[in-house]
Amino acid sequence: MVFSVNAASDNAALNPSNDIVCPGLCCDLPCYINLISRIIFPLTALAFVGAWIYAGFLRITAAGNPEKVKKSNQILTNSIIGFVIIALTGVIVNTMCALLGVQCF
Repeated sequence: MVFSVNAASDNAALNPSNDIVCPGLCCDLPCYINLISRIIFPLTALAFVGAWIYAGFLRITAAGNPEKVKKSNQILTNSIIGFVIIALTGVIVNTMCALLGVQCF
């Protein structure tokens, strides 16, 4: 069996007013904001956890070496600062979505 898809008829069925239909995934800025934020925020949380695991590994294997302990502390501090910045970015994105009247999360 062969199935064919007629995009023009599908778009006409979905949009009976014959407005211009966007063929892509997103057609407007709020949709792009939503799409990007749904990808970036989980990745940053994963990077945050990875940085904590790496810093913990450095701390455990330091064996009293002050350079490795210092590097571990720097990684922990920088990961916390980065995570706070990303969290504030999430607040800003939610605020912008509320102002635009779009549900982002």
